[in-house]
Amino acid sequence: MNAYLLQSPLAYMPEYRYWQAGQLLYIQGTTAEEYHIVTAGGLIRDGKHLYMLIVQDVSLLGWCACRSSSSSSSAKHHTKCIPITKPIHYCQDMMSQETVGQIGKVVHYSTEQGYGLVKVSSQWFRGDEEAVNQSAMLLDMFDQYIDEPEMMDLVEFSTAMGEDVTGVVAEAQSFCVASSSSSSGGRRKIQGLVVNTSSYLVKPEDCGIWVRRTVASERPLLLGHVVGFSSEGTDYGMIVLPFHRFMDDLKKTIRRKTFNMA
Repeated sequence: MNAYLLQSPLAYMPEYRYWQAGQLLYIQGTTAEEYHIVTAGGLIRDGKHLYMLIVQDVSLLGWCACRSSSSSSSAKHHTKCIPITKPIHYCQDMMSQETVGQIGKVVHYSTEQGYGLVKVSSQWFRGDEEAVNQSAMLLDMFDQYIDEPEMMDLVEFSTAMGEDVTGVVAEAQSFCVASSSSSSGGRRKIQGLVVNTSSYLVKPEDCGIWVRRTVASERPLLLGHVVGFSSEGTDYGMIVLPFHRFMDDLKKTIRRKTFNMA
């Protein structure tokens, strides 16, 4: 799948090409009619290679709202789990965005872990190597920039459309997803966090945005990325998947180059 950078208000800022958080991407599907709009939160560097973390809305990934108190992957423990389904409507201004250019290809996607990787073409950032290297996070140092979220953490993020949003971690929410690691085709339980954004309604294209603890805190570190919205409770509940939940899998995938879409 080819990945293209889309125009947004941030495109008119001089540092746009320098990979500040909130990059709106158009992902071309397997057919001309299939496409996905996501927001990449930032860059990860491993040697000479650059990757952007992406994820789609969990309602498209086959995740279920888990009602099971058991951690077992047996199907009988997940019979009451409810599939997360909702119509995906992109904003009209998303549909009219022009592409800036192809930045690379989707080389890996894990529905089970909740993340994907776009390998950025070296042609895209040619001439900007120094700026990119300064803003991209080294894979081996990623652990130093992330933290495990806690309840009532104040968080913030910037959307690809240039909005600065704040929120608070309100509760944990369990999901179960099909597990490829289970020989019986079972389920894997994942815990996400519901963030109350007070007045901001999360959009499908927000998925992939990196969320950090507010800079006003003692530890303003990255906490996770947006994977959808919660249909339970508040109308403004945003689901965030903590980075530490899939960091080991991410590192192993990049270091071993065990990509499933390369």
